[in-house]
Amino acid sequence: MNSKKLNTEEVKSIVVSSLLLVLGVIFCCSLAIGIKALSFIVGICLIVGGIINISFTIYNKKSVCDIQNIAGTLILAFGILIMELHLVGILFYYIPWLMIIIGVVLILYIITSLVNEGESFRSFLAELIIGVFLFALGLCLKFIEGFIEYAGIMFGIVLILLSIYMIVGIFVKRKE
Repeated sequence: MNSKKLNTEEVKSIVVSSLLLVLGVIFCCSLAIGIKALSFIVGICLIVGGIINISFTIYNKKSVCDIQNIAGTLILAFGILIMELHLVGILFYYIPWLMIIIGVVLILYIITSLVNEGESFRSFLAELIIGVFLFALGLCLKFIEGFIEYAGIMFGIVLILLSIYMIVGIFVKRKE
């Protein structure tokens, strides 16, 4: 790894991936934790993530009116909403659709990037595998009887894998 200090984008990515890791572990324990406790923990993580997003955007761009601040504010508000209304139980219903949509978007992004930008297939292989995996897992959760009971655990595993992928990506880029 380079001896240079981490820049603010890398620090932000590490913090976000750490929050995703915590959320992934919490979702993996979703069968043991009650909905109220899970809603509280997920809400706190989203609130912290929203505050971090807003803080880093103001620090980097020295601007309050920016699309990143709007996204951070929405994440913050969604965290408060989940925490107050205990919406994680409702979120479990939408996890399969979320996985299907993200999988399809990733696959379409890769196809358009390969066609438009002429990138090598090898550079998109990890994203393609993740997209196909999310799409297939979402279909299984939605259409196979009894699979939905484990939606929280599967979503937690996906979040953990995503956080590991993000952290590895940061250090691979630094090595190049």
